[in-house]
Amino acid sequence: MRKPLTPLMLFLAASFGSVQAQDVSNLNFVQDKSNIIITYDLGENNDALYTIEPFFVTDTGKNPIASATGDLGTDISGGKRKTIVWKAINDLQGYKGGLKIEIKSTLTFAPLIPISTMTGQSVKSKRSVELQWKGGLPNEYVTATLYSNDRLIKAYDPVKNTGKATLDLPKGLLPHNEYEFRLTGGNSQKRSSANQPIHFGRFLVKKSNGAMISALGGGGVLAGALVYFLISADPAGGKKDDPGLPDFPALPEN
Repeated sequence: MRKPLTPLMLFLAASFGSVQAQDVSNLNFVQDKSNIIITYDLGENNDALYTIEPFFVTDTGKNPIASATGDLGTDISGGKRKTIVWKAINDLQGYKGGLKIEIKSTLTFAPLIPISTMTGQSVKSKRSVELQWKGGLPNEYVTATLYSNDRLIKAYDPVKNTGKATLDLPKGLLPHNEYEFRLTGGNSQKRSSANQPIHFGRFLVKKSNGAMISALGGGGVLAGALVYFLISADPAGGKKDDPGLPDFPALPEN
């Protein structure tokens, strides 16, 4: 049976320092017999995943906390009141001196969350659309897709996860159909939702005024050309020489 921490170690334990990573907050500890109970909060998103590495620092250097159980290692989800039970007497091996605890956190997965929405909007066909989201990993790439009633219309080139992307609407979208942008990113074997796309809401497309005028103008020119062809065609199917414009009668002299 291992001996509990000595009174000297109790004093040293009470004077522990701590260093915490950016996503680690409220790092604290209490002694429970020969164990030290370390508690901390991890990030703001319970669906995010981290790799947690605790260390203790002595006068002789920095060492990993090996004799521990609880919320450490890979695929630790975010949330409040994370706990590590450290059998300090195993790792310290009779060390007497100042100690400091460090916890290194590495974000390995964070779900994408849409910020902007297009639900109910009516967008001009020649406009670009900006999507905004948060989450994901800073160094990962995300892929946007455009759907109409679950039918893929276009898959855009992957872009770096910067939290926003400007996308051009493809040609040929029908005014009365509903469309929806989706965004996919992330990778984790522990979360079935990791590769599930996020949705930005269904929207309609309307023709721009310029496109309508252009279409009408083109049709008018085509109709004029067709009428002219009919007038200048020979009834037997041959072509007649173009008579040109008729001469106006001479104006009477005063």
